Amino acid sequence: AASVFVSDAFLRVVDEHMGSASQAVGAGYLLMVVYVVAVLRTPKLALAAIALLLCDLAGGFGLACLAGVPSSILTLTVLPFVALGIAVDGLFLILRTFQHA
Repeated sequence: AASVFVSDAFLRVVDEHMGSASQAVGAGYLLMVVYVVAVLRTPKLALAAIALLLCDLAGGFGLACLAGVPSSILTLTVLPFVALGIAVDGLFLILRTFQHA
C-alpha cells in the first residue's frame, strides 16, 4: 500500500511541475518551426525536424524505461529542452553541409 501512495505523490509532483514546463517546451518547439521556416523557407523541413525531435524524445524515454533508469522531475523537465537544443543545432549543421556540397 505504501508504493501506491509514493506513486500517487510522485504523479502529483510531476503534474504540478510539468504544467509550466510543457508550455515552455511547446513554445520552444513553435519558435523552432517559425525560425526554420523563416531562415530556410521550407515548412516541410521544419515539420520534419519537429517530428524527428518527438521521435527522439519518445525513443530516449523508452530506452531509459527499458534500461530501468529511474525517472525524476529533473529528467522529465530538462530532457525536452536539451533535445530541442541538440535538434536545432544538428538541423542547421546538416543543412549547411548539404548547401556546401
